[in-house]
Amino acid sequence: MKSRISICLVALLLSSCAYYTLVETQRQKMSEVYSVDPQINWSRSKESTVEIWTVDGPFLQAVRFFDGVADGDGLFRTTDPNKKFPVFHAGMRATEIQEMVVDTIANMGAGNVQASNLRPFKFGALPGFRFEVEFLSDEGLELEGLVAGATHKQRLYLIVYSGTRAHYFGKHKDDVERMLSSIQTGV
Repeated sequence: MKSRISICLVALLLSSCAYYTLVETQRQKMSEVYSVDPQINWSRSKESTVEIWTVDGPFLQAVRFFDGVADGDGLFRTTDPNKKFPVFHAGMRATEIQEMVVDTIANMGAGNVQASNLRPFKFGALPGFRFEVEFLSDEGLELEGLVAGATHKQRLYLIVYSGTRAHYFGKHKDDVERMLSSIQTGV
């Protein structure tokens, strides 16, 4: 009887997990607009409008790719009427996009969300922006992140890397920095 219960629990846990596939170290086309060189092997999962890459698990560290967020859409979609995510509007300045990202992270349950060091960034051949974030998870874990993005043809392309401050953010930060430097547009 105990073994049947254990098998059922394992099956339940496995069915609730996201499905991941291997991202090999060759250039990856992220959209019709750009591609990146991943630098290392990652695990990939697609959830709604965001693609997630991780090595150690998305709660420890992850790169999130938001592909062509349209005018009037948020970074995430929800059916919860009590949750309202800020939306992207074509023509937003980098400061407004930074505020949208900070508000989105806060609306997801994070605390003490702070952004810093907003600056221009070459997103491949596109003029873009970059900034850093710090926040607390809803469990009180300290996280760090970096955000790089650009708008193109009235859509927002955003790459967000985040991880636990204690270890995982720094573990792959250099790989992510090289990935950001590898962005090629017009693919």
